[in-house]
Amino acid sequence: MELSPEDIRKDKNKVVPEEFIVYIHFEDFCQVCSPYETEIEDLCDQCKAVIGEATLDEWRTVKQIMENHDFPGAEIGHQLLPNVDP
Repeated sequence: MELSPEDIRKDKNKVVPEEFIVYIHFEDFCQVCSPYETEIEDLCDQCKAVIGEATLDEWRTVKQIMENHDFPGAEIGHQLLPNVDP
């Protein structure tokens, strides 16, 4: 709750305590399907169960958006960002 964006918006002068620390530990999630590299539909049953259907649906939605997005090429990119070095 100390880092909740909603909480910070409510209390404009809120300061995160100096002693606040976040530890992130990464470890192998699955030795069967490597969920960081495997297509969503090819995940093993254990990973699907742990990740949960709601999260998998969100991933499917993001994947669909990315697949359907028309990414601009270099020429259009230069038109959109004319002052950026290609």
